[in-house]
Amino acid sequence: MTQDVRKRTLFILGLIALIAAAPPPAIAWGGLGHRLVCAIAWIQLDEDERTEVDRLASKFRGPRGLTYRYFTSGCTFADKARILARDGALDWRGYATFERWHFLNVPREASSVLKGHCQGDCVLTGIEHHYRVFANHDRPDAERAEAMLLLAHWIADAHQPMHVAFADDFGGNAVDVEGGYYDENNLHAVWDRGVVKKLVDDRNWWKFAEALSGSVTVRERRRWSRDTPLEWVRESLRVTIDPRTRYCRASGKRCAPLSGARRLNGSYQQYASNIVRERIRRAGVRLAAYLADGLRR
Repeated sequence: MTQDVRKRTLFILGLIALIAAAPPPAIAWGGLGHRLVCAIAWIQLDEDERTEVDRLASKFRGPRGLTYRYFTSGCTFADKARILARDGALDWRGYATFERWHFLNVPREASSVLKGHCQGDCVLTGIEHHYRVFANHDRPDAERAEAMLLLAHWIADAHQPMHVAFADDFGGNAVDVEGGYYDENNLHAVWDRGVVKKLVDDRNWWKFAEALSGSVTVRERRRWSRDTPLEWVRESLRVTIDPRTRYCRASGKRCAPLSGARRLNGSYQQYASNIVRERIRRAGVRLAAYLADGLRR
């Protein structure tokens, strides 16, 4: 190897190392929404509970040595696992079991969610299953840590309205959005990422989570913590079928599809951001209650 080649090689290796060491970009109920929910939950816990959540999160070991430094970072793990399992990546195929645990589909005739709509394979299944694993202190720390991160993800998903919707349009993924107000081009993505990004804007997301957590009253915390996951998804469906969401329209007993692409603007953001703020607050409080309860068992 010549001196010039050696220098170029060292330079490239150094550049790769710098890129790998750089903090990941802020990602948007996609990544940002999940982190906000987990941050609120962590803030709501007492000091001993936070310490144990952080300890468990540090014990997580995913495929190919994947680790997370922070609990809030690990709350996006379920989406990473879902994508890699779909792609058939070796070591990730086992996570395909959880494919339907991100959402709950209901018939278009449904005005509320019934237990039977889940059919034992929906977000409610994920919450129940991974809570049991997390709360079982006889399980190895690594198993409980993974269950904790997945539980946190499912609880957040249960509060995203478009995750409780209709199968024939993939929960709004097939509902086009145009006009350029949002970067996202379908209604599901607008609720997953677009509304949250504009809501947080250029503010520090952790400080935003602190403000949301600080706005929760004692009465709200008590009331929300008593509600069951079935009530959570019922709340989400009420938003989904609300005419202002522009997802569907009442036609007899059905919520029929609307025709054409949705042209959304600032007035839609005002409506949606109020709902998203509330859903994230509730999800954070309810996640905190589940974490605290599981840590005590």
